[in-house]
Amino acid sequence: MTIGVPRGLIVALAAVFSGYHLVLAGYSLTMGYASIPGAVVAGMILYAIVTAASLWPTRETRLPVWLASFSLGVAVALPPLITAVLDPTRPGGNGYATWYVAAIGTLMTITAVRLRPGFAWAGIIFLVVQTLFWAGPGALGTIGVIGSASWVGVAHILTNTLAKASRDSERFAHAEREATE
Repeated sequence: MTIGVPRGLIVALAAVFSGYHLVLAGYSLTMGYASIPGAVVAGMILYAIVTAASLWPTRETRLPVWLASFSLGVAVALPPLITAVLDPTRPGGNGYATWYVAAIGTLMTITAVRLRPGFAWAGIIFLVVQTLFWAGPGALGTIGVIGSASWVGVAHILTNTLAKASRDSERFAHAEREATE
């Protein structure tokens, strides 16, 4: 007996969560945080395309290398694209204009769940390093970088645990068949 959650439900939840980041990005445009709104719009389009491609239903659970590379490329491109039009010293911070941090966290979590954790961790490492250079170590917590890294860590651990449980289940089923014979 297999107990599971329908894949469509998980993909729909990830799509809604990803869409929320785009809503925050759009809202931040109305608040005037970005000096060049076109850069934010370009980032939103890139994020929407790569997320849709990563969530697109296929038979394969494992993300193709080209798509994992594209996801990593977007994770590397978004921070400098967005932060170039933001002021890290703005009194009160940048509000939802730092939507890209959670968006990258979500994208890299999807990448980790789709069995490409190396790409996911590379994206998070770049996000951490870029944030350190842009706004300093204090920004890691205030704009959510630690949270994004935590999502990828949990996804990586859960994916490995579920894979091990599946292998153990197969092994026990095989041993049971042998015992019955």
